[in-house]
Amino acid sequence: MPVKVLVISNYRNYHSVRPEAEIIIGLAREGFEVHVMTFEDASYIPNFKKAGITVIPFHPEKKFDRTESDYIRDYVIQHDIDILQLFNSQATINGLRAAKGLPV
Repeated sequence: MPVKVLVISNYRNYHSVRPEAEIIIGLAREGFEVHVMTFEDASYIPNFKKAGITVIPFHPEKKFDRTESDYIRDYVIQHDIDILQLFNSQATINGLRAAKGLPV
């Protein structure tokens, strides 16, 4: 059973996020089951999908939002996520709150 990774980041600007995004694609190629939460207009989405990565068109917009944290928590539980990788402040705050008490 592959390790399941949920990545939350902003992949709108193709060039500035390229190194980070290519690392995520590399994880998928190495056999990890990768899920990416990002804005629905993110420019890297076609690359993720081509690599077999599940893309969720969602990104937290506020740092302390219970609804956004709950959405992330529900996703982690429903998909039995093992690793949560958070790359910016909105993702970090909401992701940490979402993961509280979970084995992630």
